[in-house]
Amino acid sequence: SLSFSCFSIDIQIRFVRKTLLFLSSHGFIRIRSQIGRRFLRHFSPVEQILVYINDHYSQQITLQDLEENFFLNKSYICRIFRKTMGISLVNYLQYKRILEAQKLLLNSDMPIIEIGMECGFTSVQHFYRVFKKITGLTPKEYKKNQLHTSLGQSISLLPRNPNLADGVQKSNKQI
Repeated sequence: SLSFSCFSIDIQIRFVRKTLLFLSSHGFIRIRSQIGRRFLRHFSPVEQILVYINDHYSQQITLQDLEENFFLNKSYICRIFRKTMGISLVNYLQYKRILEAQKLLLNSDMPIIEIGMECGFTSVQHFYRVFKKITGLTPKEYKKNQLHTSLGQSISLLPRNPNLADGVQKSNKQI
């Protein structure tokens, strides 16, 4: 069998970074321990921002918050995020929130309004608007559609259009 130690330390570190980022972005872990935070210093700024968003998507996040947490300029954060990820920071956050809302719609009996609030949306109207923009359905339609989906079909949690264009948000505006 192949041993992990036969790879160079750089390859091992890259593997661990990518694994932690994957596990964090899919909700399997949250990096909150002192050791985890120290390890985050080895992540790129975009990777650190992704971990932060994945841990805090249910809260209000502003560009000002990111600027203060990562000691980077808001414009720079938006620019490197879009360049690295191919999607704007705002769209990524909305995508993440809608993905989590879809999971809750399918796996809980929570009211739709509560699900929107649980996923970081501050108003029901905004939640419905973003949900429909990304999935093509309202949350109610989505839940109803999924309940009527036959058991033999796979259910896709992927939003219809994750690459929506938008402008850079002002610092005090929720993203």
